[in-house]
Amino acid sequence: NNYFNFEDKQISLLNVINNVFVFITFARFFLKIGNVYTAYDAIVSFHGRWATQWFENTIPSNAMLYPQLLPANMSISNILTGSSTEDMQLFSYAACLAFVPLTSLVAGTLASFIRDQRIYIANILFLLFIGFPFFQGVIDQTGYVDIPSTCFSILTIGLFLLGWFLSKRDTKYGLRLILLSSFMAAGAAATKQSGFFIAFLNFPAIIFWSQKFKFSISKTILKVFLIHILVYGLWYF
Repeated sequence: NNYFNFEDKQISLLNVINNVFVFITFARFFLKIGNVYTAYDAIVSFHGRWATQWFENTIPSNAMLYPQLLPANMSISNILTGSSTEDMQLFSYAACLAFVPLTSLVAGTLASFIRDQRIYIANILFLLFIGFPFFQGVIDQTGYVDIPSTCFSILTIGLFLLGWFLSKRDTKYGLRLILLSSFMAAGAAATKQSGFFIAFLNFPAIIFWSQKFKFSISKTILKVFLIHILVYGLWYF
């Protein structure tokens, strides 16, 4: 009993610390809204070239195998303002920056639900690292799509773990979270080519889950395959 009481106190303390860091991350996010990118890729390629072409109803012909999911969404800034200027980055900046606090929020929720100290500690360290000046510059200024792709990968792992945990109680609800993790994995691949790493790993993980909880492997893999094709299959030209 004393051990469990001590463990409960540790989890409660980590939950409070985690919530403080998540709150600070969200506060930083809102304070940064209104800034613009400074790196070449974000200014010239993703927003300046491809997002402007989407705004002009033109399929990018020079995408160089870069997926166009984010540039297409970045063009919403231009649509809302009715301007094709390459400097219009308000929505695209906020959308890309939001990946970090939203990912930390999901990780904290997962840790609270499963009551796993390791997830709390990993999330706190993640938020600590991005607080360093170098990482602040990468996230707040460069606009590299590696950040959203990484966040999608983290969400994939988190949702898969949560689905696995809930499958022990309710396999149908667990299946929904497992399939949602496939959406996140496909989202990583639709964001940047490096996201294919987590997308490919998603398949053996789903097979392992299906074997463990007695689901039809062929039917589950077919669902996952369709999710992947529909999510990122349309964004590569």
